[in-house]
Amino acid sequence: ERWTEKPFFGYGITAQGFIDSQYIRTLVELGAIGLIVFLALLFALTKHSYRIYRMAEDDVLKGLAVGFLAGHIGMLFHAITANTYIIIRIMEPYWFLAALVMVIPKVEENFRKSQQPQNSVEAAAQKDFNLRSADILLNGRR
Repeated sequence: ERWTEKPFFGYGITAQGFIDSQYIRTLVELGAIGLIVFLALLFALTKHSYRIYRMAEDDVLKGLAVGFLAGHIGMLFHAITANTYIIIRIMEPYWFLAALVMVIPKVEENFRKSQQPQNSVEAAAQKDFNLRSADILLNGRR
């Protein structure tokens, strides 16, 4: 009811006491602009997590992405009737996992780069090393 007095910027953090819904709480505390920004953040996180899940090549990283996405969707629904995004015991692992999922493309890119020699000299050195290593393993000599 009091939200209508300050609809755009709200009353500020913790200015309205206890409200048991994250979305309503955000609307009252941060106003319509704050709620839109908050929902945009959640939407971007959903969109990028799904994209990363679909593009990930490694099964473990793909599992991490889909697991986070499932938990994230559950939290979106949980926030309808609870203050989900302000509880520290929930938010610490949530944002940690969100960060891990967001870096999956970079991890896979770095892994691919590390598997390919950068130039012909490096490729020749790698091939020579592999042959010597195989010779040592097979023949037991150095």
